Amino acid sequence: MSVPPTETFPWERIESGITGQYLLSEAIKAEKGEPTPDCRTGACSNCGVCDHQTVHNVIAPADAAVGTFVTGQAVRKNDSGPEKSIRIRFTKLGPARFLSHLELSTALSRALNLSGITFVYSQGYHPHPKISFAGATSVGMESRGEFADLRIQDIREEIGLLTTRINAALPVGLVITAMCELPPRTFSLAELVVGFTYDLILPGDEDDQELDRIEAVIRAFLHAGEFHVIRKTSQKTITKEIRSFVTELALDRTGRRILLSARFGPEGTVRPAEVLTAVLGFSTDHLHRIRIVKSGTRLADFADKADQQIFFPR
Repeated sequence: MSVPPTETFPWERIESGITGQYLLSEAIKAEKGEPTPDCRTGACSNCGVCDHQTVHNVIAPADAAVGTFVTGQAVRKNDSGPEKSIRIRFTKLGPARFLSHLELSTALSRALNLSGITFVYSQGYHPHPKISFAGATSVGMESRGEFADLRIQDIREEIGLLTTRINAALPVGLVITAMCELPPRTFSLAELVVGFTYDLILPGDEDDQELDRIEAVIRAFLHAGEFHVIRKTSQKTITKEIRSFVTELALDRTGRRILLSARFGPEGTVRPAEVLTAVLGFSTDHLHRIRIVKSGTRLADFADKADQQIFFPR
């Protein structure tokens, strides 16, 4: 071996269940060309993974048809009680703005699990918790109101206590501010949400001349029939018309912020960063000094008071 067997490796800090002594013995066997018997049919290799109680080998019968044999670990069973759907409103502020959508979903799911909530899972080979979001907020963008619908096993607990316990397990910046149970046949988030509003908070060092320039550019943009931007992906470059997605655009000189209201739908939306760079002419360096905050959500006209309750808390 090129590395001394007494060497401490970086991954030894991670508890994976497999012992370092077992890995060392396997390395020595590999150098000698000696095989390790298959523990499914032979003796236990004492690797450390199985405790032979909670974790153990599960062998499919030889006569089981392909795709018909499943284990308790392979599929989450949704038979532990009545189910219910809940809708949550939560913030994504401060350091949480650097979370990707996948990381945000993982953090939220972990906090819900730690609080004692049992998700209802989809069926099939790759079961996933039934959770859906109103949209994916990009990395670096903050939000005062994100929304998610969850399908869970009813734990019969008061909403306020449950919210407090979940928040205790969430990272800094993610805070559930409202939670409600959804009645049957309610509209989904994808059906209700038709747009978002944003506060584009400027650094604060702009002089009157710069503010005049911003106002002039905004007026020209609002009077334009269309406005195209170039979007580059890893595979292709496309031209996107964004004027039709902007419903409001204004400068708040006193608050040193730009107010943006954008339409959202199956055909897409406009990105706040595109408005700042392509429309208003800010450089990429200047863009990094502007705080982008999703401040509100616009709902479809058919949303009733019950639908609006969690989106517009008093």
